[in-house]
Amino acid sequence: MCGVLHCLGPDMHRKLTEKFSMCVNNRIQSKEQLSRCQAVEGVTKADLDNGNISGSGGMSIWLILFLLIIGSVSIMLIVAITYYRYMLNKYGQAPFSVPYWCPNCLFPKDNFQRVTRIY
Repeated sequence: MCGVLHCLGPDMHRKLTEKFSMCVNNRIQSKEQLSRCQAVEGVTKADLDNGNISGSGGMSIWLILFLLIIGSVSIMLIVAITYYRYMLNKYGQAPFSVPYWCPNCLFPKDNFQRVTRIY
């Protein structure tokens, strides 16, 4: 698990402000926290924030994976529609049969299916 170690020090108005922060193991001892922070001049206090950093990283991986899947499916659908329309226009025949539930605006039927369609 990771925690954010905020290293604080006085500013020009003697108020404690954050000088820098770093990601550390949240089980780090307080002496170690202060010694890591005091490596920078002007740092007088160390504050460890044990927020849910590890949980947010896992969620972003799932979001990226979900977006990649949706994007790749969309690209494959666009390629299939473009190929289908190209072959239909060039040869007058559908290169593959599409399911009945596919809309005609995406996969128009070939001429033979239009003529023999029963209304």
